[in-house]
Amino acid sequence: QAARRLQASVRAGDTVARLGGDEFTALLEGEAGACPPPAREVAERILSALTKPYRIGSTDAVVSASIGIAVAMPGITPDDLLDHADQAMYEAKSAGKGRIRMHHPQPQDVCSGMLNH
Repeated sequence: QAARRLQASVRAGDTVARLGGDEFTALLEGEAGACPPPAREVAERILSALTKPYRIGSTDAVVSASIGIAVAMPGITPDDLLDHADQAMYEAKSAGKGRIRMHHPQPQDVCSGMLNH
């Protein structure tokens, strides 16, 4: 159920994957993957979807989620990007339930140019 909600929260061109256990990742293409404000919007949508009650039999189960965001920058490797997102996710977890944290965002002026296209 969580994977379906996660997939429904991103755009058709984005990629969602289960890393293991209860850990998932979403690779956002275009400006959502390169700029903090659009990435945060997607993360908030994902958090909202994941924390709605899950119907299990005749019971509603409520879960929490922690989201770490890493923004792609020139020269960063895919492994580094995942590591940065993982670090941010652990920062979100230690801040409390239902949190989103960003790791190494790009300067705002770089993203502003992309958003105008």
